[in-house]
Amino acid sequence: MLPNSLLVHQVHCVMSNVFRGTGITVEMVDNIETQEMPSVVIGTPLKVLNKFKVYNMNFKVNVFENVRYLVLDEADQLVEETEEASMREFLKLTRKRVKTVLSAATVSTAGKLSTAKTIERLFKRIQVVKTDKVHSLPSHIDTEFVYCADYEQKVQTVLDVLQQVEPGKRALIFCGSVESSAKLADLLKQMNPRLDVGVVNRNVELPQQLAVLDIDRGNRFIVCTDSLARGLDLGDVSLTIQFDFPTSVLHYIHRTGRSGRNMQLSKTVLLWTDDNREFYHLLYEHRNNLELLFSRKRGLRKKIKRGIAISPIEHKDESSTSQGTDNTFEQHTT
Repeated sequence: MLPNSLLVHQVHCVMSNVFRGTGITVEMVDNIETQEMPSVVIGTPLKVLNKFKVYNMNFKVNVFENVRYLVLDEADQLVEETEEASMREFLKLTRKRVKTVLSAATVSTAGKLSTAKTIERLFKRIQVVKTDKVHSLPSHIDTEFVYCADYEQKVQTVLDVLQQVEPGKRALIFCGSVESSAKLADLLKQMNPRLDVGVVNRNVELPQQLAVLDIDRGNRFIVCTDSLARGLDLGDVSLTIQFDFPTSVLHYIHRTGRSGRNMQLSKTVLLWTDDNREFYHLLYEHRNNLELLFSRKRGLRKKIKRGIAISPIEHKDESSTSQGTDNTFEQHTT
């Protein structure tokens, strides 16, 4: 299960190549209700749940009984943005006997409503595996903060920075909204018609998004929203520009992580204005301890002032947990 259609397509492509010739069949969830159930089904949580129900009606079976493994990629986003009731329903229909693997680069542990607490509620017996660099940026990605006095200077800075991108490399320009991304893409094209610019946001149809992102025929410079910040491996991205300053440390980590894949040297450039001054200072001050800035609902400034400590998810003592299927939670860097 994945949080969006772009990730579904990417994982389907990778897994189809991995299992080619093995007899293991891999399909996206879209049309499974009319065909024989494949070995591996890939989709978003609600669509998988609903398609399985339709499959049961069409073939007079209970396909939930055949599920053996459940993999949740970008698990923190799934449990935050998917209703907990939907996830509980799926687990109930599979009778909680599935082996579950949860994978995520970031997990908020701040407060009773944190992602970590939600995961603990959903999965009673869980083993946590994480790298020693979780919640930090890779050392091969340079970070540059650039102050801009106004919007026009931000746009000009983008044009200037894009000139630094080496031939054969790509860049992502992150915006905070659909409207901001569409406006910036239009401006860049007007100011430099020769610039190879594409845009990805929720108002762009999925086939067009896939065309923009295509590693061989897609656009070189991509203006996007945070829909591209999670999990996608676009290849040859050496630069990310955060045109609209991130509103949380999670956005900062995930946006930055779209570059520097496979240990390639890369760079992220954050444009900040007077409106972002407070968060800029917090982010810059705690750049080597980003976990301190984790917050799910409350404002970052309030959180820092109150001095709330952040602690990693602890391993549960299995003797004190309810009996059920073992689950694995893997945390990794972007």
